[in-house]
Amino acid sequence: MSPSRLSIPRGYFGLSRLPTVSPNQESLLESLVQQSVIQRLSFTIRPSKEKLGRFISGQLILGGTVNLSEATNYMLPEWPDDPVNHRAIPAVWVTSVDLLDARGSPTTEEATGHRHHRCSFRAALDTGANSMNLPHPGLLEDIERELITKMREKGYTEERIGRLWGRTNKGFVHVRSKALEFLPVLALTLGGGENSILIKIHPKHYCTHIVGGCFILFVQEHMSGYLGTPFFAAYSVHVDYTNNRTVLLEN
Repeated sequence: MSPSRLSIPRGYFGLSRLPTVSPNQESLLESLVQQSVIQRLSFTIRPSKEKLGRFISGQLILGGTVNLSEATNYMLPEWPDDPVNHRAIPAVWVTSVDLLDARGSPTTEEATGHRHHRCSFRAALDTGANSMNLPHPGLLEDIERELITKMREKGYTEERIGRLWGRTNKGFVHVRSKALEFLPVLALTLGGGENSILIKIHPKHYCTHIVGGCFILFVQEHMSGYLGTPFFAAYSVHVDYTNNRTVLLEN
């Protein structure tokens, strides 16, 4: 077939199909398969090992496969969507969000007593988002409470604590570099029952240096759940629409 007769592949980076697209319209991956550019409806996102900024950078591999027999540290979360009609953005099913300390233990009793993050929700894996948006009111307050509690335990005065953290006018929490070690780990449980998977997003994943030793926490409360840059900083993602499988690998 001559190049002039080939249709131009169209789509969005990291996406397979628009949410409300006509069944007769090809997705980007389908278009590439039809033109024999790739052999499989799949893509893999491997972030750069260099320090991430506000958005991810790295490798995007189209049409590849993952050999699960070669490693035991791959994680396969439950596929939450209809296999055909939800090919816009891959997603996972989150059943809980918890706060852990650096050792992986539950956070302080004071913070734990205020947590109410057991509501399940579908979370899109959004390469175009620079934050983690979680539909859990009070999550940021719990992170702040844990931060302040840990700093008090280390002898920080209230005046000094007040100089090391705050909020922007857009609601983002910001901290100074000396406060990073006191931030909790975000632990998300994907799926339920025996097949549930625990993933951990550390402060190094959800904090981004802005200027002058100041870091922004790219974690927000929002009614629509999606996992952006912090998630991809922590995990490489392989999505295969051929067998409806999502594979995660800790970076």
